[in-house]
Amino acid sequence: GNIDGGAMGSKILIISRKKYVSEGMGAFYMHELQEFSFHQSWYLFLKEVLREGQAEEDSVMHKIKFVGEGIVKKC
Repeated sequence: GNIDGGAMGSKILIISRKKYVSEGMGAFYMHELQEFSFHQSWYLFLKEVLREGQAEEDSVMHKIKFVGEGIVKKC
């Protein structure tokens, strides 16, 4: 297919969990990502949730640990 109005040399980034989506669109290149381990996911979660300079042992951390681990296990 062709996208009308696109500038010459434009590129389209397709992001999907399903490989058939990009295959069906005739993707030129597919970069398949590997799943994060629990520890990698937890590190990323903490990096986004904790404020700069806030220690993991902080009292706030104890309050979010149970919920956070549940979220990370689903990722």
